[in-house]
Amino acid sequence: MQELTLAEKQALALQIACEIDRVCRKHNLTYFIGYGSLIGAIRHHGFIPWDDDIDLWVPVTEFEAFLEAMKAETDYLILDHLHDPEWPRCFTKISDRNTEIKIDAEEMQTGKAFGVSVDIFPLFPIDSARAKVPKILKAKKMLTIQSLYRLGIYRKKGISGMLKGLRSALLLLAGRNEAYYKKQLRQLESDASGSDALGCVISVYKDRDIHPKDAFASAVDVAFEGKTFSAPCGYDRVLRQLYGDYMKLPPVEQRVSHGGEHAYSIRDKEGGTH
Repeated sequence: MQELTLAEKQALALQIACEIDRVCRKHNLTYFIGYGSLIGAIRHHGFIPWDDDIDLWVPVTEFEAFLEAMKAETDYLILDHLHDPEWPRCFTKISDRNTEIKIDAEEMQTGKAFGVSVDIFPLFPIDSARAKVPKILKAKKMLTIQSLYRLGIYRKKGISGMLKGLRSALLLLAGRNEAYYKKQLRQLESDASGSDALGCVISVYKDRDIHPKDAFASAVDVAFEGKTFSAPCGYDRVLRQLYGDYMKLPPVEQRVSHGGEHAYSIRDKEGGTH
């Protein structure tokens, strides 16, 4: 397999994002470009120069329709956090089938192969008191614990790993497997009672990823690598809450892509891709 360059990974991710945009526009589905990709759109009109993927938000109320449309209209590999209990991450990947990502860090292993991808994060309702946030974070943590146990990671560690493994085994005996915590997350994410905010607290930003609902009241077009994508109308408020002064470049030593991830093209015995 041949390792892809940063430019090649960016080109593939952009191709996937363009297909997502096409499908969403055709079916009148909502999505927003998000996180570092949104910074890239506003600050660089494209990728952050050292970034190699694209992140999107899709409202949880439209997630099922979004998945069905993508499955019907594209041939991408869809690793779905809503339905697949063995997909250990709490977001969805729309992935290129002709590439493969290798991950160095053991704790970041997924147990399922995927390639260069666009990451889809659920945008779900949050109440102003944030009462359900701790429940969401706990369900995410327990899902991660059970996923690592299934992948055999806790069974390879020392005393700490043995104790975590024992805890996971006992939880499994009680029926609390990955599917159990996935169901909990789905219920919590879709509960709109008392909500006056939107967010994705299953992201690495946790409480910082809760935003006024009106920041997502409509979409605005933003330029990204010569293409047009949808951004939340309140993108400035969203980005400032997540990152502070997002227009300022980070120190040189922080200008790096996802550490420990290597992308390869997959080639068959005749040398062609498949």
